[in-house]
Amino acid sequence: YIASVQPELPHLITCLTPESHQIILIGPEGDFTSHEFGKALEKGYKPISLGEKILRTETAGIMSAMAVNLIHHY
Repeated sequence: YIASVQPELPHLITCLTPESHQIILIGPEGDFTSHEFGKALEKGYKPISLGEKILRTETAGIMSAMAVNLIHHY
């Protein structure tokens, strides 16, 4: 997955399944550039949202790891 601040993307929680392995790209403050985003899409990454609030890079990584952990253990 590639996390983005673009509106109307599916939320990470709705994309996770307990049986799957995930790689989640977290961008810098202000989001990925359009070039970076396009390259990630070319490589097969799926765009997702981490919610309505824009998170700091550090917080986005922790939130994503916690979401994956919760899905895998419950």
